[in-house]
Formats: sequence, structure tokens, C-alpha cells
Amino acid sequence: MDIWNILDIEKTTDIKAIKKAYAKMLKVHNPEDDPEGFMRLREAYDEAIRRAEFLAKRKSLQELDYDIFDNNDTFDDVDDFDDNSVFFEINPSKEKEPFDNEYPKHEEDLKDLEINSRTNNDIFPRYEKAEALYNDIFKRREISCWQKLFTEMSIDEYKYFSENAWNFFNTNCCLPHSVWKFIDSEFSIFEDSRFRWTKLVQYDFGLSFEFFDQSTSIDYSSFAKFRFLAFECFMKGDYKGSIEYLMKAEEIFNNDPLIYRLKGISSFYLRNYDDAIEALANAFSKDRKDVDSLLFRGNAYIKKHEFEKASQNFYKVIKIDKDNKDANKGMIKCLYYLKKYELLKQYLINFRSRYPKVDLETDILQIKYEKKKLSTKLKYISDFIKNFIDRIKNPSTPLAAVGSIIIAMLALILFFIIVFSPIGLIVFIVAIAYFSIKSLNNERKGLY
Repeated sequence: MDIWNILDIEKTTDIKAIKKAYAKMLKVHNPEDDPEGFMRLREAYDEAIRRAEFLAKRKSLQELDYDIFDNNDTFDDVDDFDDNSVFFEINPSKEKEPFDNEYPKHEEDLKDLEINSRTNNDIFPRYEKAEALYNDIFKRREISCWQKLFTEMSIDEYKYFSENAWNFFNTNCCLPHSVWKFIDSEFSIFEDSRFRWTKLVQYDFGLSFEFFDQSTSIDYSSFAKFRFLAFECFMKGDYKGSIEYLMKAEEIFNNDPLIYRLKGISSFYLRNYDDAIEALANAFSKDRKDVDSLLFRGNAYIKKHEFEKASQNFYKVIKIDKDNKDANKGMIKCLYYLKKYELLKQYLINFRSRYPKVDLETDILQIKYEKKKLSTKLKYISDFIKNFIDRIKNPSTPLAAVGSIIIAMLALILFFIIVFSPIGLIVFIVAIAYFSIKSLNNERKGLY
């Protein structure tokens, strides 16, 4: 077994490099998807750590004159050794010297040494160092502090923490996204099914720690906790619970735009549109590029049928991001209800050119707009004809004589169509039959 190829690194005694390589390869050999590959990777990792630790201990004694990593026969096939075989071979050109009792000759002796080196009351390392770091709200946001913590851990401590990182971070979960990315690169925690926060922390949702000021006495730790709990409720769809936690967070610190954005969106989904508009206005006042707050505030105004105010919010979004689909859809809706059809026409053309795929809501609005436009044209034509006829009927107007001539010419044209066209003849016969039947019916009604 070539442990270095499995770990995908060059031969090294750098324990930190071995740990990073192991964390990187864990993403390739997931325990659930590739159990065999994971077992090989784990064995290679344990073996590499054992070699690095052993060489570090032996280096001070200066008893070995060979490169332990160049002698593949001593480590790569450990499983082939008998229980009583020597674990390390000294260079045959030298006389063999016994190892000090401090160093193991056999694999089982190595395991016994590791166990016996611990006290009975501390068989496994605990979380004290990590908890101390996490409890400092200003240090926990720094990647460098976590890097230092993991680098200074002993082999046993790091191994134990690596295997139980999911458990520690299930409880200690209020961290900035940059730190979560580092934690995942170190332990592949997002791929561990036992870790419960993956959906909340693997993407940057804006839970910032940058504005925490050490010169103030604000309880940022409690603020971060309430904000995280509010975000958890929000992602679950528990908007009432989210608002409750957000109000607790706001009492501690009221200068985070995210808490107002979450409060506004939660109120929107609860149909408390006035509360939503107020909270989203606060969010936008603290972050002038907060597009989501503008979009939700615009839609809240639409729900209140205040289309002019809604259009102002959507217009601000379009100034920030002219290709924002939701803002363009909102503007189209507002222009339709405000009956600004010329401007609506321009937005519809632009929308179709940018988003050629079917969009049901916009398609419905466009159909309504086309019907409205056709209805307006027909009304205009109808009014024109009606006014023209009224003028013709009035003998005092100059149009009366002209109208009579036009009607006579139309009648003559119709006569020729009827006489010389088979279709026209059929129409003429049908018309005569219709009026004849209608006349007979009227006569019968008169008799009775």
C-alpha cells in the first residue's frame, strides 16, 4: 500500500500537511459513498501520522542513518508482518542495537504505548481549547485563531477532534461563513450526515461578524445566538418564531441590516404588510445595496394596491441591477395597473428579449395588455364611425351630401359583387330568404 499516493502528497514528516491532505481526500472518498476507499485512506493517514511521529521522536536520539520514508518494505506492508516480527529494521550495514523502552518494536506495542501515555482520567482529549476559543466572540470570527488551535493540538487531540468535530459544532454553531469554509476544508464537516447545520452554513447568507466592536460592552455572543436561532426558524418556515428571536436580537444590537431584512420578509409571508414595509425600510437604510429588501417592499406595496410606491422600489432595484428579473416583473405589473401602456410596452419588449423562456405571470399580463390595446382600438373606430354617421344624418352639415354619394357608391359596388360573384349571389339569396321569413312572421303576429 503506497500511503503517499493514497493521500496524494509527497513523502513528508509535516503532520499538518498530512492532516490537510487527509481532509482533502475525504471529499473524494466519502465514508457513505466509498467505504472501501475511505478505509484505505484512513489506514494510509494513520500510517503516515505514525511515521511522522516516530521519526520526530527518533530524530533527537540520532540512532537511524536512513530515510524512513525511502524504505518501503518497513511500513507499506505492515499487515504482512507476524505479531512477533520487528516493526523497524536498522540498516543491515550496522550492528543492530536495541531500541529504548520508550519506543515500540511492534505494532501492538505502539498502540499500548499510546494508551499508556494517557492518564486514566483522560483517555480521550476533550474540547476545552476549542471551547475557550469559541467563547471569545472576537477570536472565534478569525480563521487564523482556528488554524493556530488545530496546529497546536497533539496528534491524539487532533484525531479525536477530527472524528467528533460534528458534535462540537452542532452545539457551537454561531460562526461567520469564512470560518465555516475553513472548518469544512479541515474536517469535511458539511459531508457528515450527523452535522445538523449544513444547509444553514455552507452558503454565505450574510450573517456577518465584521461590525462587532471590541470597544463596546454589547453582548455580541447572545446577539449572534438569537440571530442564528431566528435564521434557523426562518429557513424552516416558522416566521413567527423567527420574529420572536429577531426582536430579542434587536434589543441587544440594532445596527445589523440582516435582522430587519429577515423580520420584514417574515412579516411579508405572514401578510403583515405594514410591518414588513417598516422593517424592510430599516434594512435598506442600513444597506443601500440591499436588493432583497426593495423587492419585498415593492411586493408588499402591490399587496396593498399602492402601485406607484411599488414601482418606485422596483425602479431602484433596476438602477442597481438592470437585469434583475423579479424587479422587471414587478415593474410590468405596476405599469399595467397604473394604465401606463406605452411604458408597459417597452418593458414587455425588453423582458421578452432578456428572458425568452415562458413566464406564466408575465404572459398573463401581456395577454391582458393585448386585449386592452385591441379593445381601445375597436372603441376608437366605433366612435369614429358613429360620429361620421351622425354628421351624415344631419342635413345642415356639408358632410350630408358627401355621405349620400359615398353610401350610393358602396351600394353600387355591393350590387356588382352580388351579380357577378357566385358567393355574393348565395349571400343575396340567403338575405332575401331571411327577410322574407321575417316579414311572414311579423304578418302572423299581426293577425293574432
